[in-house]
Amino acid sequence: MKYDGTDNKDLDDKMHQEAKLQIGVTVISAILVILIGMMFYHTYEGLSLLDSWYFIVITLTTVGYGDITPHTSIGKFITPIFILTGIGIMTSLITGMNKYIMKRRVERAGKRAKKVRKQPQT
Repeated sequence: MKYDGTDNKDLDDKMHQEAKLQIGVTVISAILVILIGMMFYHTYEGLSLLDSWYFIVITLTTVGYGDITPHTSIGKFITPIFILTGIGIMTSLITGMNKYIMKRRVERAGKRAKKVRKQPQT
């Protein structure tokens, strides 16, 4: 984020909001990809909805147990796309959460430092 002449509080608030927005957009994206994947595997691979849920989550998180695999040509073509999408979603989610957590830690450390400075010295 570039410094645009606002004071640090405004800049911190913008960074905080950006981190929350990134997490929100990523979670919504993940839900949509999971739903699309469930419908895809249910329709084209003939998996039950439960098995479709299981397979898409395992695929998106790149765990890949191997107990369920795509058998159709379209399934074999689309599955790597879901894997790459999962990597992007997980990376974005971890980045957003890291920004948010680090921002909170910096805020708490600043508050503790102010308390220490305000204590009377003996």
